[in-house]
Amino acid sequence: MEIDAASIYTGRILRQDSPFNDILAYGTRFVFRKGENLYMDDKLDNVFFYIDKGCVTLYHDLPNGKCINIIKLFSGNTFATSISVVSDFTNFRTYNVHFTFDEETVAWSFPSKFLTDSDKIVQYPNVIAYVLKQQCIKTLIMHNNFTMRNEDSAEKMVCNFILNMSKDNDKSSEIVNPNISQTTLAASLGIHRTTLNRALHRLREKKVIGAFSAAKIEIIDMDKLLLIALS
Repeated sequence: MEIDAASIYTGRILRQDSPFNDILAYGTRFVFRKGENLYMDDKLDNVFFYIDKGCVTLYHDLPNGKCINIIKLFSGNTFATSISVVSDFTNFRTYNVHFTFDEETVAWSFPSKFLTDSDKIVQYPNVIAYVLKQQCIKTLIMHNNFTMRNEDSAEKMVCNFILNMSKDNDKSSEIVNPNISQTTLAASLGIHRTTLNRALHRLREKKVIGAFSAAKIEIIDMDKLLLIALS
């Protein structure tokens, strides 16, 4: 399993190679339409999902009717694993979150007992290990995401994102085809697009960065970038 260094700041886990083909016989195949929502309610108590094709975004619903992009998962990832594992041990449910399918998505549901049954764990340890690693990665992403939103300025969040993208590209000062738009980045960081634009403008004025687009991100002064990111 690989994860790009920017994932904890973008909230995206890209396509993963997984061992789930070994257990599809135990699952039920679903095709979700683009824009379809799946809510965290009692229907998810005893199942979890594996994304065979497509992508899904987890949103946190706010009292004002708006929602925050928490994490975006592409094919090879699992979702709804936490509640399926603990549903027998607690009545707690997170009802103010939902999943939205960003494109037509093929997903397989599996009974939660697959993750807790000792016979299945012995029979498919690679699958259990994969789900555990995924869950740890998602926990790290969400923890850093919420912490960053609560404590960091927009400039610092952007600099951290660029710094991690640079690390993921051999510490390059020019990142070609970063494959993330400003709209997507703003949603992932939990800030308005105008707030992101102002942060980028200030960083350009300080000559920290140059170009910033889905085609190229240019770092002009790595020392300044590090200073802001690590402040």
